[in-house]
Amino acid sequence: MKIFPPAKKKMDCRLHLHVLLVFAILSFVSAKFTTYGPDGPVVVALGEDVILPCRISIIDKLTEARWFRLKSSTASIIHLYQKGEDKPECQIPEYIGRTELMAEDIDRGKVGLKILKAAISDEGMYRCHLETDTYFDAAEFELKVTALGSAPMIYLEGLHDKGADIVCQSTGWYPAPALVDKDGDGLGEKPVCKMTSHQEKGLFSVNYSCTVEKSRPFSCAFGTAFSSQERRASLYVPDLLVTPSSAWIPVTICLLILFAIAVAVVVGLWYLKTRVNNAKGDPETGRQKDKEGSELEELRSLINAEKKERDLEKKAREMEREEKEALKRERDALSTELVLVKATTGPAPFSPVTISLNPNTAHPNLLLTDRSEEH
Repeated sequence: MKIFPPAKKKMDCRLHLHVLLVFAILSFVSAKFTTYGPDGPVVVALGEDVILPCRISIIDKLTEARWFRLKSSTASIIHLYQKGEDKPECQIPEYIGRTELMAEDIDRGKVGLKILKAAISDEGMYRCHLETDTYFDAAEFELKVTALGSAPMIYLEGLHDKGADIVCQSTGWYPAPALVDKDGDGLGEKPVCKMTSHQEKGLFSVNYSCTVEKSRPFSCAFGTAFSSQERRASLYVPDLLVTPSSAWIPVTICLLILFAIAVAVVVGLWYLKTRVNNAKGDPETGRQKDKEGSELEELRSLINAEKKERDLEKKAREMEREEKEALKRERDALSTELVLVKATTGPAPFSPVTISLNPNTAHPNLLLTDRSEEH
């Protein structure tokens, strides 16, 4: 019986070495497989499209890609790519029709998600989850939405004994803007300022007001931490508006009094001139009055002629009516007289009449009888 303990020991060592090697390779590959998102926050202007890139650390084909919107302790799917196709039925309603998968390099482990027309509500944390046939991993990143406000409107609000109040306003910002301090004018102490803002429909409006005590160029500029763009406006404040003492107050009062006196004088002169013109009679006014008088007289003549014509027609109708009535009375009188005459004289007496016939022209069948012989 032969025993080869050294050979068996050598075999066990080799098997153990192979197992350790496999585990080491798996551990090395697993440690090297990582999902990467953007290096920092992704910044997009309000209303613009934005791409959220995501990739893995090795070159391999992706079989699945998920993007989540993280809110508090919940994670909602905003896009799912699985088994070679998109799954829109898995999206939350806010992102339906607003996402597109950028899959040109999906076989190399790189993808991107385009969000269309970014809104303020899109701002927040996101997670991309990528898988291959063997491994999976996820990365989180932040999306920032910005809106560049309007150009500042700068104006002088008022004057008082401490100087001039300057106001600078701008609207349509997101997030709330900050004052960009570039006041290197070297004019000594800066003005006393305060800044307020309020939000309406998601966007911020800002109001920046300062009290300027001396002549100086005044400017205001606004910007946000996530954008290099800014909005700026400038105004030069002259010495006349920022006299350090209150000596300008009586001067101003005197000027206002003089201005009021001047206005009163002008109004008085105008009133006197108007009265004089009315007393003397303005030629143009006289001509106008004459014209109006002629038109009025002509109108009166037309009215009188119309009245006369109507009176003549009325008189003619009355005369015609009277003539008809007179004829009727006369006819009635004659008729009455005729009746009376007939009643008093009786019928007219009968007088014989001699009738002669021409036998040459008489009808052949005509028979004549002499009735006088019968009596």
